[in-house]
Amino acid sequence: MATNSKTDENQLLTTNVENHLRSIVYNPSLNSLIYLNDKQEIIVRSADQLSTLFHRTLPLNNTNEFYEIISCHDKFLLLTSTHIYVRQLYQGLYFLDSIIGSINDENCHVFIELTYGDAQLLLQLLSTLDLSISNHIGEFNDVLKKKFDEHTSSSLWNLIQFSYDCLNAIKICFDILRLHKQQIQQNQNTHSPLPGIVVVDEQIGSTLETSSSPSSSSSTTTTTTTTTTTTSSGSFFNAGGRTTRERLMFSEATRYRTFTLWPHAAYRWLSPESMAKAGFYYSPLKDNDDRALCFACTVTLVCWEPSDSPWTEHGRHSPNCPFIKGDFTENVPLRTTCSIQPGKKIFSNQQQQKWLIKSNELILNDHILLFMNSDWIIRSVDTTNVIHIKTIISLKNHIEQLTTENISEENYFSDNNNNNNETIFI
Repeated sequence: MATNSKTDENQLLTTNVENHLRSIVYNPSLNSLIYLNDKQEIIVRSADQLSTLFHRTLPLNNTNEFYEIISCHDKFLLLTSTHIYVRQLYQGLYFLDSIIGSINDENCHVFIELTYGDAQLLLQLLSTLDLSISNHIGEFNDVLKKKFDEHTSSSLWNLIQFSYDCLNAIKICFDILRLHKQQIQQNQNTHSPLPGIVVVDEQIGSTLETSSSPSSSSSTTTTTTTTTTTTSSGSFFNAGGRTTRERLMFSEATRYRTFTLWPHAAYRWLSPESMAKAGFYYSPLKDNDDRALCFACTVTLVCWEPSDSPWTEHGRHSPNCPFIKGDFTENVPLRTTCSIQPGKKIFSNQQQQKWLIKSNELILNDHILLFMNSDWIIRSVDTTNVIHIKTIISLKNHIEQLTTENISEENYFSDNNNNNNETIFI
């Protein structure tokens, strides 16, 4: 009797997974099951047909290393004994290989992941640029074209992937943007969309990405960002007369973080998320504690009122702002940053790095995890957007004080008991 080989393969995989299952979570955003077994394998399977979407082995040097997938309705969360990795969806998938590739990776390389459509757009863009004046972009173009030609699968999760030198990758991203902007200025025509190129490792994440315009229409804007600046790439951040801080504000995630002390956070329309999405970052002065600036046109607005809309006020005071008009900018949407962000250490190098105790599940609207290490330091990990880790409290001094008091009390009672015993004995 004939059988379906693919069905048999899925049944065999299911059996193997069940025999070695460590944890399993359901992801409603993907309608998929994500498995983690004691063979260090991560498997993503469709909940409807149980077809395998993703199957990789974690490159852990120590098989006893702790790792766990945590249930989250719209994100992928991987936890080790020292790090946490969080990714949001990007075009219907998670970039998981760049997470896996960054574990125990000590080389100065980044792992580049592109969807088939993004790779095609990037090749089209590179074909319009004069690569003769930039040999390093030409070399990158050759590598990408070779990988693109070798790509045969039409599966959404089968990405075009390769490693590249970290500093060269950063330089290539900025030079592509520079040449593309020069081309737009010379031709005075509508710019072509830029693809999503994801560059991720422990130190840096960079992207060139197609994003929707502020009004979420079909228009596109060009984006670029780096999550960590380095000395060798600092010159790129000062290009175009912009200061390092101003260029960092091209990232919506960075703008969002400036609103920590925003006085109008409770207003319905003026939340930090809304302000950052509308292009603003918070830069208060002594006399203007609600001063907000646009990253693109640098318009400065103060005296915000509860009924104000950041989009409306932005357009009213700066109608020619390229971000408002949907023209070429270097804005990086928050969703892009969250889909490619590198993992973070839960405890710093100065602290005991491994955590001992954690909260059993996400708390506070399914966004917060709590961890405690052997030094009695409790830290919170906020996974709402970009990973944000902070120390809540250090109990070390309190524990030492309690321990000292207990020892003193024990010695006191011991001495009394000894005295009493001695008296009774006499």
